[in-house]
Amino acid sequence: MSKSIVRSITDIEVAKEKAYQAARKILDEKHVHGLPTNPRHIAETYDIQVSTQILDEGIFGVLAANKDRASIGINRTYGPMRQNFIIAHLFGHFIMHVPKNGSPSVYVEYDHNLSDPAGDTRSQELQANAFAMELMIPKEALDVYLNTFNVRHNNINQLQKTADHFGVEITLLIARMIDCKYQPY
Repeated sequence: MSKSIVRSITDIEVAKEKAYQAARKILDEKHVHGLPTNPRHIAETYDIQVSTQILDEGIFGVLAANKDRASIGINRTYGPMRQNFIIAHLFGHFIMHVPKNGSPSVYVEYDHNLSDPAGDTRSQELQANAFAMELMIPKEALDVYLNTFNVRHNNINQLQKTADHFGVEITLLIARMIDCKYQPY
């Protein structure tokens, strides 16, 4: 493997770890220990107005922030579980990427941003995704749940029950399990 690829992988892992730490800090500071996590409530404790909006197809949501105000608009055509992940993702941008000097910032999340980020925003998108996954499905809580209930990766009913426990779509749960490097058994 070339040094640039190894450096790139290392940079991604470092960026994701920073995102996980930021999410854990939020959960600890806001005393969020129950599941499922309510990212709307957490964002609102930071005086971020969260609302559902009529947005163009393919736009998940928008974060607009300046020195003293921030708001998140979520496409109301998505279900509550998807909306929660989008809120958590945009909140991750707010925590990690909005300049602290008060410069205006706008983040528009398109379908392709969340699924296949490219260009200069790739690192920020990966970080916001990692933040959202840790906020919604904390690794420590996932470890406990999977071990307590002996969840098998090939049992769709167990996976769905686990996803419901965390208040997320099953695809997000599976992505998180892969991200946490759970070995199928």
